[in-house]
Amino acid sequence: MIANLFSLDPSFSFSGTPFRGWGVLNDLSYIFFAVFLFLTLSQRNWEKVWKIALSVALVATLIAIIQYLNINLAFIRADPGRPASTFGNTMFFAIFLVALLPFSVSFLWNSSTLKSKILFVAFTLLLLFGIVLSGTRAAFVGLAVSTFFFFLFYPSHKSSKLLRIVALGLIGMAITMYLLLQTIPPPNFVQNSTLLSNIWQRSSLEEIIHTEPRFASWSFAIQALNDRPFFGYGPYNSSIAFDRYFDSNNPRFYGRMEGWWDTFHNFYLDLAVTTGFVGFLVFLGFLGSLFFFLSKKRVVSPEHTRAIHITQTAMVAYLTTMVFSFNSFATSLIFFMLIAYSLFLLSLPSPSFNKNKTRAS
Repeated sequence: MIANLFSLDPSFSFSGTPFRGWGVLNDLSYIFFAVFLFLTLSQRNWEKVWKIALSVALVATLIAIIQYLNINLAFIRADPGRPASTFGNTMFFAIFLVALLPFSVSFLWNSSTLKSKILFVAFTLLLLFGIVLSGTRAAFVGLAVSTFFFFLFYPSHKSSKLLRIVALGLIGMAITMYLLLQTIPPPNFVQNSTLLSNIWQRSSLEEIIHTEPRFASWSFAIQALNDRPFFGYGPYNSSIAFDRYFDSNNPRFYGRMEGWWDTFHNFYLDLAVTTGFVGFLVFLGFLGSLFFFLSKKRVVSPEHTRAIHITQTAMVAYLTTMVFSFNSFATSLIFFMLIAYSLFLLSLPSPSFNKNKTRAS
């Protein structure tokens, strides 16, 4: 709200655009939504909420599969390239799936019957396939980092050392395989598949280094940040800063698209440019505090450790993708749901609290 007072376009900063789901007004709605969830939902209700969200992700993935198979239906537009399902953008679709994937793993983790285990294994694999279908590199990175986090900080004292070794081994193998794949031409089965050839091309390290326009836009953001370092250009006014420093002759933009962006395709740089270091540090402080208190809660409340670990993993997945992306209504909704659920977990009484309360009575 303070940054809005110093905004170069206060009206847009406050109301935003329905197309993006931006604006301080929308942010306030997200906050009220998170507070409402935090104050009203019980643990059982939260389980229902995550199952509903996963059901939405499942339907979205099935629609994406129909789009990819080029099946023309009256209400579904075929998209055999990189299907976006109902999200309008493959990036938002992939981020939505990546952020919810840990909860699918959680339900699999807690399943008590063979039938439910099979169901959530299929569910998890289907979500993974949806992420692959999107061909979104930010989602691949978010998936890799969150998987590493999941194993590295897995809540098990007996096998924690082994799982940390597994986590380090997985990340080492993934990096090694990725670098090795950069040295060979795509195999025939990759060339014969539109999906795999698209992923192979988009994952090319040479192409990323020499042609990725995000790196140019990030340099524009750093220049813009130097102009208004304290309160920025105003919430959601990245386009003003982008226009000021955009170079149409930049080879990273030339020939690939029209050139103009209304965001720097990096949530953190967008936040720093539009709200200044003040808003950026407040946001980082909030996230840091949330992770810190969740980690402390894991120690004093062993019975909630799994739920906290899954929530932290989902947050890591989401926050990692935001290095290369920006928010929409769907991704913002998931983010504030994660915040509300984190606050709910923190509000649960710990065993030590209950023991002290019993003694006092």
